[in-house]
Amino acid sequence: MAKRQQQNLDEGVNMDSMMDNMTNVVGTLLLVLMIVQMQVNDKAGQIEESFASVTQDDLNKAKKQLETAKMASNKAVQTKPRWMRKPRPRPRTCARLKAPWNKRASKFATLRR
Repeated sequence: MAKRQQQNLDEGVNMDSMMDNMTNVVGTLLLVLMIVQMQVNDKAGQIEESFASVTQDDLNKAKKQLETAKMASNKAVQTKPRWMRKPRPRPRTCARLKAPWNKRASKFATLRR
């Protein structure tokens, strides 16, 4: 019988393709990061320019709108929608709860004994 050739597990596995893929992913992430950073800088500049043109009247109007929105949200929190309210008990159910000596209760009481 021929002897099996023992594989040497100490030899390194070729990982070049994995390194290529990882390098491509890191490069792509860096490009995305740079593009997002440039867009954020542009938007920050636009926001600063818009703040320069705000007058005191505009600021007062915005404060008024904020107050009305707060009042509306408080009112919405305090009043529950109809589907969240507990249903009122029916008079028939209340009568059963108040008077356990009615026919049903006595029927169940006799069954338990």
